[in-house]
Amino acid sequence: MTIYICGGSNSILKDGWTRVFSSDPIDGSVVNLSIGGTHSITALFRALFTADLKVGDVLLWEYCLNDINQLRRSPHNAQGLLSYFEILLTHCAQMGVRVGALLLTNQAEAASGGGKRYRIRLRKLLDAWKVPFAEPNAEYCEAAGIEALGEDFYQDRQHYAVDTAFMEFLSARGRALVGEARVPAVCA
Repeated sequence: MTIYICGGSNSILKDGWTRVFSSDPIDGSVVNLSIGGTHSITALFRALFTADLKVGDVLLWEYCLNDINQLRRSPHNAQGLLSYFEILLTHCAQMGVRVGALLLTNQAEAASGGGKRYRIRLRKLLDAWKVPFAEPNAEYCEAAGIEALGEDFYQDRQHYAVDTAFMEFLSARGRALVGEARVPAVCA
């Protein structure tokens, strides 16, 4: 089994969650296809053209944060980005690849409360395709009994700080999601 990580810059930080995720023994290998500063259309193309997806592999998708950023700054719209994500889910379903989604929240989004409509639509899409997902920010806050991640959890408005307990939590949540991941149910 190969675990493919498709995400944004928070998934390629030198000492970030993917380093912790990859450093512990895991069944199979980990291939990080992440590219920062772009959207889930990139995840589709990376999965189609740079990954050797096989039956039983796992794709961890982590572009929610980037998609929300792109909706504010580019000509893309939510329906378009979600349509490309559905193409990726269809491809994974056809290939027998299990999928899980990490829905991260950057400091800018957490402070402004932005991206809610996109997240609602994304959750509905994931539920329809029966793809498990995690929202680590909210889950961590609930477990820690805090209202929100403080400024010390971020190195800037777009990126998590790598020297907090949240990195371990995020890595553990990603590992759990590998076990929960499932082949997307084809939607009609």
